Amino acid sequence: MGLFCVCLSKTIGHPGQRLPGASQTQLTASAIMMDATLSAMMLADAQAMCAEAGQTVTIAGTAFPAMVSDPTLAPTLEAGGLMERVSTLVKLPTTSGVLAIKASCQPGKKLTFDGRVFRVTAFTSKPGSAWYQLQCQDADQH
Repeated sequence: MGLFCVCLSKTIGHPGQRLPGASQTQLTASAIMMDATLSAMMLADAQAMCAEAGQTVTIAGTAFPAMVSDPTLAPTLEAGGLMERVSTLVKLPTTSGVLAIKASCQPGKKLTFDGRVFRVTAFTSKPGSAWYQLQCQDADQH
């Protein structure tokens, strides 16, 4: 939102400034158009990053390019002692293909990458974001 406000103020004036001849409807339409343009640019950047340095993640039988963090080993205290859990963050560009399989990205569902199966434990999807983020842990761990 901060970047959007900076772009908006440089393009059509300072916040609160009345521009001569510009109606509120025109300003709102300009802001919406700029927001859509900014979202499209961020999505294009996300797709380019995945093409350059991403990995292929398979969800519900469909392969997607994604950015995957290094697996993290975290000990957790459970009955009987410490259990080590392997978790990772998978970031998928919010393309129409990813949005079409959104139900397969819910907690408890599985995905595969780098020859390993992971279970989704949480997901984050912010309005206007170029990324759909999945927190995952090794499927063999409970």
